[in-house]
Amino acid sequence: PLGFLSTGDSNLPGNYGLRDQHMAIAWVKRNIAAFGGDPNNITIFGESAGGASVSLQTLSPYNKGLIQRAISQSGVALSPWAIQHNPLFWAQQIAKKVGCPEGDPASLAKCLKVTDPRALTLAYKLPLTAQKYPVLYYLAFVPVVDGDFIPDDPLNLFDNAADIDYLIGTNDMDGHLFATVDMPAIDKSKKDITDEDFYNLVAGFTMTKGLDGARAAFDTYTEAWAQDSSQENKKKTVVNLETDILFLMPTEKVLNLHTAMS
Repeated sequence: PLGFLSTGDSNLPGNYGLRDQHMAIAWVKRNIAAFGGDPNNITIFGESAGGASVSLQTLSPYNKGLIQRAISQSGVALSPWAIQHNPLFWAQQIAKKVGCPEGDPASLAKCLKVTDPRALTLAYKLPLTAQKYPVLYYLAFVPVVDGDFIPDDPLNLFDNAADIDYLIGTNDMDGHLFATVDMPAIDKSKKDITDEDFYNLVAGFTMTKGLDGARAAFDTYTEAWAQDSSQENKKKTVVNLETDILFLMPTEKVLNLHTAMS
């Protein structure tokens, strides 16, 4: 919350964590020559949330001319967990926990600003037991499109990164961390995964595509089960699904957009 809580408007615009990173980058630009470094050859690198942060820093107009090279490992600006599209809802959840008014964003923000920061931090806890929806949807405090530091949907900002050399990549089983929360059975040899379990997980990721989209995705990922219906294979399929959705496909999309602008 201290880095990314937002009301989605000027009361608490969010992205404080990204602005801290930007200030560090700008400090290096101003001062690194005094330490024997080259201010015109700055590389930023991050992994997972750090990879998404790097990606967003390259897209922000605030960093124009500051960064020459960037490396994102297992996380980019288009990862579905990298941007919060409903920040006010989560700000209201925090307000409820610490006794602040939930209605008017201005009153909510004013109250949160004088709330004990420890209480504010402890008011949010990521649920690590299976919820109704994939854990992706419970990652509350992440960057937002604030109209300033991130002025638009990241999809529309790749011209800002056109001059930056960019190296990005993913790992096999990147989605395991999410998958083990969504379906703990993948790590337990004596627990089975059923077709229904997997379909429900797929449906959670394809809500905007409707029933037809969920069925099509389910059929695609379970095609190999006809030849190998072992639990080992089914558990790998769960991890592959989450890896594709949360890491691999967004990374490929970012690569294509960056290449098109370069």
